[in-house]
Amino acid sequence: GMVLRGTFLARPEDLAWLYGPEGAARMKPDAWTEFVAPLAVEQRDNPLPAYYQVLAQDDHPALHDHARAWARWEAACATLLPDSQVMHGFDGVALSLARIETHYFAGAGMAGAQPILPRMAALADVPAWLVHGRYDLVCMPQQAWALHQCWPGSVLDWVDEGGHSLMEPGVTAAVFAAVQALQQQLGAA
Repeated sequence: GMVLRGTFLARPEDLAWLYGPEGAARMKPDAWTEFVAPLAVEQRDNPLPAYYQVLAQDDHPALHDHARAWARWEAACATLLPDSQVMHGFDGVALSLARIETHYFAGAGMAGAQPILPRMAALADVPAWLVHGRYDLVCMPQQAWALHQCWPGSVLDWVDEGGHSLMEPGVTAAVFAAVQALQQQLGAA
């Protein structure tokens, strides 16, 4: 069985939502402006390739500045209410986070060209709890809904007062409850 929190499908529309000017950028325009500030003006509508190019080079003079800008953008989108603890946590892992994400996302996502949703029926016998914050700007909630619709038997638990971060109390409680439910179900099987 699985408990999944913050579903990210890595489809083109999901990447455009988080890293393009028409999605989360419209909700957090100040943070978006800081995110694209290190880039040339012509790179700002599609920042992912530009970030990837810098972050893939160990000796690039702007490597750490780009990594911090990347991590701060995600931290700005991670919580329903601003949380300095989350921001500080992202700063501590900025380079690894930015490199891993740009590596996979510049390559069309971890699943590559094979969309996952049409294959979910094969997991009908796998118990699954999907926990998702209604105000998740990192992983737009429609992604969790789409996965739930394609995964027979999955349970979707919306956290009405939550964003993306596991550090938000409602998200933490929902994940804990989902793990307990899965444990009960598997113990009864």
